[in-house]
Amino acid sequence: MVRAFAGVLVLGLVACGDDSGSGGGGTSETGSSQSSGSGNAACDGAGKPEMTGPIQGLEPSYPAGDPIDVGVPVDEDTARVIVGIYEVGSNLYLGGTAEDTAGPTTQAMSFFAGVAGGEIGEFYLAVELCSTSVCTTPFVRNTYQRVDRTLPMLEAGETYEQTREFVGGDGTPLMCPSTIPVQSFLIE
Repeated sequence: MVRAFAGVLVLGLVACGDDSGSGGGGTSETGSSQSSGSGNAACDGAGKPEMTGPIQGLEPSYPAGDPIDVGVPVDEDTARVIVGIYEVGSNLYLGGTAEDTAGPTTQAMSFFAGVAGGEIGEFYLAVELCSTSVCTTPFVRNTYQRVDRTLPMLEAGETYEQTREFVGGDGTPLMCPSTIPVQSFLIE
């Protein structure tokens, strides 16, 4: 099931599955397509928006309410990047931002670590990519999210699962593996 948050962040339903990959935090391998290895031709990244590497510039911690500036590496099929902050171990969403882009590029994203005096704890970023600007229909949506958001902590080597949807076309979500690591950070 898909739900929208203020027209800014749209989340994909996350299905079961697991893919081993590089460790969380810092950098890992990069390339033009991070969804290979599933054996499913529909998971081929050609013509579909994808992240091409891990989120860049994420600090280990931020004071509540301070700015967060990161870069999201995307391919040439990406026209919009949406980033949201989620608490590890729950479905708590603190906010996010969206930008149209023209890939391939590392799209700069700026937003706030919640609000001063607000939620503190361990958080991570979820990323949604659209093949059209402002995610206008029809488009391909590719959501990078944890397989199970309610797990109380990130597992060593945890990677995002991609939920690919063809909005305005085949409505069946497709789960694809990813080698992009989930990186956590603290809001203090």
